[in-house]
Amino acid sequence: MRDRILKAIGREIPFEDNLSMRKGKELENLGFREFVRMHEGNIEVLHKTNMQTVLTNIIISKNLRAVRH
Repeated sequence: MRDRILKAIGREIPFEDNLSMRKGKELENLGFREFVRMHEGNIEVLHKTNMQTVLTNIIISKNLRAVRH
């Protein structure tokens, strides 16, 4: 979003900041994919926000909850 605003007014994000944001986004996506891969048998419902970076609601089956307690 910050990138869009800066482009609209004719400015750009410094390369280092942009690269850092892209790396962070990739790490978040990798972490999310790893979580799903590890727990795919226990996940019943998974909702992500429109930004696709924040998990808003995960309902995990009774098997995983039993392991945590």
